[in-house]
Amino acid sequence: MSDKIRFKTLVSIEEAIKILEENYNPPPPDIEEVNLTEAYGRILAEDIVSPIDIPPFTRATRDGYAVKYEDISMAMEDNPVKLKVIGSIEAGSRRILSISHGEAVKVATGAPLPAGANTIVMMEYTQERDGYVYIYKRASPGEWIQHAGSDVRRGEVIYYKGILLGPRELGVIGGLGIDKVRVYRKRKVAYISTGDELTRPGRGIGFGEIYDINIYSLTASLVEDGFQVIDLGIARDNVDDFINKITIGIKYADLIVLSGSTSVGGKDILFEAVTSFEDYRILFHGVKTKPGKPTLASFIGDKLLIGLPGFPVSALMIYIRIFSNVLRRANMYPPRSSADIKAVSGYFFRSEPGVRQLYPVYLKRSAHKILFYPIKTESGALATLSYSDGFIEIPENTMYVNRGDEYTVKLFSNFIRPAD
Repeated sequence: MSDKIRFKTLVSIEEAIKILEENYNPPPPDIEEVNLTEAYGRILAEDIVSPIDIPPFTRATRDGYAVKYEDISMAMEDNPVKLKVIGSIEAGSRRILSISHGEAVKVATGAPLPAGANTIVMMEYTQERDGYVYIYKRASPGEWIQHAGSDVRRGEVIYYKGILLGPRELGVIGGLGIDKVRVYRKRKVAYISTGDELTRPGRGIGFGEIYDINIYSLTASLVEDGFQVIDLGIARDNVDDFINKITIGIKYADLIVLSGSTSVGGKDILFEAVTSFEDYRILFHGVKTKPGKPTLASFIGDKLLIGLPGFPVSALMIYIRIFSNVLRRANMYPPRSSADIKAVSGYFFRSEPGVRQLYPVYLKRSAHKILFYPIKTESGALATLSYSDGFIEIPENTMYVNRGDEYTVKLFSNFIRPAD
């Protein structure tokens, strides 16, 4: 078989992933500097090294009095120690004080520690009157004191490049006084819905038309995997419209994704459009799975093109199972495995032996485990999608799923959680 033709030779899911991994290895994305407020969900392209000590000064961690331990080491409730109060320091104050033996400074939580002090006596063990404080309980040396640099040292590596920036990481970086970070540029993906029957939400719907669901569900998954989406609209069911939109995608994007109009029999406009380009190279066209048999992957020049089913749940399942982690790796993102949940079947249902099945399910949390329940795909596209939390993968030789059988549920998003 020539390198250009791999048509209608069905590959397994594992073979499809291997073919993609062997052929789709773009260079790392370019690097850009962004404000910290724009860095959520981006991949760090540099090590974050603390430019300062944290805390930058030695401070009190409780409200109380800063004193010398030697002065209060014998303090007891029936034998309090009397110290002269020479001032007070609030959190955020730039006031610099120092104490000598027999003196104390009233301090708030977070206030700089006065020079000469080496412990804090909490407020509840003191009484102040007439310019003096009476200490009724001794404190240990260094008690309730946080020393400069005890949290983070200047020059310490806090995060290494390659991590995904979330709320925690952004908060820590901001706490170092850093307001800009270098991140990997988001690759651009051109998305094309296909079909004469489609119209976009927000417009009136005519007889025989349906609203385009995939423009939102699939592009949201692509965004979750690190892409910037370019919406090229709907390609109508003619090869020239396909070719025109694919050509635009090649020019302006790093990757092209289409949903609908893939087939292993009958009308297959996408295959006809792809093979009209001189520099096309089909990676696979047909996967041994249900749904998703007509799934296509091809190169046109150095741009990867992916053809997914049109049925919304099928498109999501095939994208997540075959393509997502390959694309995430190229985008420097961690694998999607964090969105996998172990669950057991809530009841018995039959499978289709002889074919690998991707089966949409919804989840429910019971007292001691998470249960999944199958969703019949005979339901309409919108109902199936609205009920689905994710999907399970049923092996070829399985005739049925028993109640209590454990499977891995691949969630459609990291945001999904089992219902109570």
